[in-house]
Amino acid sequence: MNTFYTGAKIFAVSFLMALTAYAQEQQDGDFPPPPPKFSAEKKAEMDKKIETLKTACATDIANLCAQDEGHRIIGCLKHQKDSITVSACSDALASFPDRPPRQ
Repeated sequence: MNTFYTGAKIFAVSFLMALTAYAQEQQDGDFPPPPPKFSAEKKAEMDKKIETLKTACATDIANLCAQDEGHRIIGCLKHQKDSITVSACSDALASFPDRPPRQ
């Protein structure tokens, strides 16, 4: 029994030393930077594009995507792009790039 506790103590101390070394490496800046955030200008530009889309596509949103809200409207309209009836809506929708499919 005494041998077990000695082994467990050695393992615990070794583990804590390795964990401390790893944490120190992370503090030294070896980890990737956080993702960039939208600037205020970029957010304002995106908000304006969304408002333009909502105005141009009001009829098609009501008919095709009434159940969706917020950013999901863009995805719904892109999915229903062949059913869009207003050309201004198609033009406004074209200003939003297609997102790659999730993997």
